[in-house]
Amino acid sequence: MSVEEGAEVSNEALVALEKIVAAVEQSKAEIEKISGATEEQLGAVQRLAESLSEVAAAAEQAAAGTQEASAAVEEQTASMQEMSASAQILRDKAMELGNIVDGFKIEKESVGASNQERTSNEEISEASSL
Repeated sequence: MSVEEGAEVSNEALVALEKIVAAVEQSKAEIEKISGATEEQLGAVQRLAESLSEVAAAAEQAAAGTQEASAAVEEQTASMQEMSASAQILRDKAMELGNIVDGFKIEKESVGASNQERTSNEEISEASSL
């Protein structure tokens, strides 16, 4: 191989190496862009994860509040049932007492009628003796 041929091969090799260096630099620039985009996506994913955690916490609080409300409704229902049962017992006792009082009224009316008869008989006797 001659010096001229060697110089030409060297020049071709130099041009090829320059192309390789340019391609590597371009690849490096693309990798840096991808790295930056990946970091942005990571930040977005972290913010999304934080937001989802907040939503989950709010959902847990809402569920706890719902359970508390449900328990309160159950307690109120039980209280209302107890009050209804007590009202029924009071109604029954009032009816029973009313029946007892009605018995006294009948006896009182009977006693009153007997007193009126006695008074009438006494008046008739007095009138007869006059």
